[in-house]
Amino acid sequence: NPFGQEIQFWPWVSMIGTILWYAILMNGINMIDGLDGLAAGIVAITCITLGAISVDLGQPLAAVLALIGAAACFGFLPFNFNPATIFMGDAGSLLLGFLLASITLLSSSKAPALLTLLIPVLAVALPLFETLFAFVRRILRGQNPFAGDRSHLHHRFLDLGFSVRRTVLIFYYFTAYLGVTAYVLQRLDSRSTILVAILIAIGLLLLANSMGYLRDKSAAR
Repeated sequence: NPFGQEIQFWPWVSMIGTILWYAILMNGINMIDGLDGLAAGIVAITCITLGAISVDLGQPLAAVLALIGAAACFGFLPFNFNPATIFMGDAGSLLLGFLLASITLLSSSKAPALLTLLIPVLAVALPLFETLFAFVRRILRGQNPFAGDRSHLHHRFLDLGFSVRRTVLIFYYFTAYLGVTAYVLQRLDSRSTILVAILIAIGLLLLANSMGYLRDKSAAR
């Protein structure tokens, strides 16, 4: 961590945290699989980021898995991009989420404690953001947090008048930006990493607020 002490968790805390990490990422990719090519493209870009970070951290297995994931998604995208002719479905999106969770854990296993906690989170910030804010939004509205709705971030862009293709491309650019940021941060000192991570978190909160992501639509009427 930034103060030079080693962070250790009890085995049961690590086990629960690992299970939650898999569950959150698997559901996150499943949630963003709402537009043609969205999930596949985001996972492809994220895999490139995680692959580059894994190479820097000396994690060949994670790098190979990331390369395979990126190649699979890029091979699938021509058939899944709008207008799509093939869809991955729940089985595909959950598998991609499982892959990302595995790569992040493998790539950060030999990293300093702070990098272990922050860099993977930043690399997969978009599906992570989608999952956590969907749960918070539904709980605040008194809804079942596991029930589906049409208030996901990509739906907000469509409601603003963006086309499906433009919305998907915006998400690609945003994912690439987060990926480059994550790659640069893992080369910086711990205090700089914390500062930038806090600024990004504030930015995500402002984005959520500006798009009414947490507000109740019925209350707004």
